[in-house]
Amino acid sequence: MRVRPTKETIVESRIENPYEIHPVSFRAEPDFQGFMKDKERKQFLHLKEQSIRWLVLYKGQQL
Repeated sequence: MRVRPTKETIVESRIENPYEIHPVSFRAEPDFQGFMKDKERKQFLHLKEQSIRWLVLYKGQQL
């Protein structure tokens, strides 16, 4: 999923408003760790680092 919030949809912000938001979820912590260690994904990290200004990661738990 990709979300592009508009100025009208931001309720409050203390940081620069994001251009896009990419919510993702994993079934369990080992799945997330596997994603982080994925060799194919790591081959393209330089593209991510060149194309984004900043990243915020929220790690939560489903209730």
